[in-house]
Amino acid sequence: MGYDSLIKAIISVPKEELTIDWGNGLKIIATRDTTYETNNNLDEDDNGFLEYDAAVIDVK
Repeated sequence: MGYDSLIKAIISVPKEELTIDWGNGLKIIATRDTTYETNNNLDEDDNGFLEYDAAVIDVK
């Protein structure tokens, strides 16, 4: 499993101020805390089982 573009962008910067700008004018200023792999808590053999990457940011 590879990172999606948002997670790649978040982990590509040092753990200092991070600014996320959306096209609609929304701006979030934060610092990266951690990234990790997680899932939706279903059994691995369940058809709805999903694994994904998460990023925790501290919004200023």
